[in-house]
Amino acid sequence: MWVRCRPATVLQCSTINTNMNMSEQSYPYDPGDIDYSDVFRDFPIQDTYCIHGHACDHDIFSTFKYEKLLMAVGSAYVSRDQLRRAIHPYTNPTESDWLTICKEFGIDRLKDEIYLPLTDLSPEELLEIQLTDWNHSSHQYSCIDTNSYYYKSLYTPVKDIISIDDWVAALNLHSRL
Repeated sequence: MWVRCRPATVLQCSTINTNMNMSEQSYPYDPGDIDYSDVFRDFPIQDTYCIHGHACDHDIFSTFKYEKLLMAVGSAYVSRDQLRRAIHPYTNPTESDWLTICKEFGIDRLKDEIYLPLTDLSPEELLEIQLTDWNHSSHQYSCIDTNSYYYKSLYTPVKDIISIDDWVAALNLHSRL
């Protein structure tokens, strides 16, 4: 079973040809010959792509999945130069996550970009967005640790208008992942 949100190496299973020099790679196709238009037909074409955090954190805020962005960069459909670290009040500040992100995308560092749709929101506006636009996974909120990113960055801004229990229940009700 694969658990999302854990910085880990994803192992790809393949048959190993024992007669092959281990430094060689064998592909049944030339990766440059793949037509990615079908794979990425629903992927947005943008000048820049904001990354909101590691997989689960990114997927809460974004209209495109973290794994799909990794695939788009890996296939050169999206350039590494187009990647940005989304800066907004709800960005996960954990340095180790950002180091993992840079490693996974094969870059030294991400340029920062202010993500305006999530800037200067009132608690009521934020709660509405949390319940309607964000892509939640119910496991993220199953037990809230008051020292966690989810509590500090996502619940704290709305704590004056909704209790923690009601917030968790509302998010679980609207879970889409």
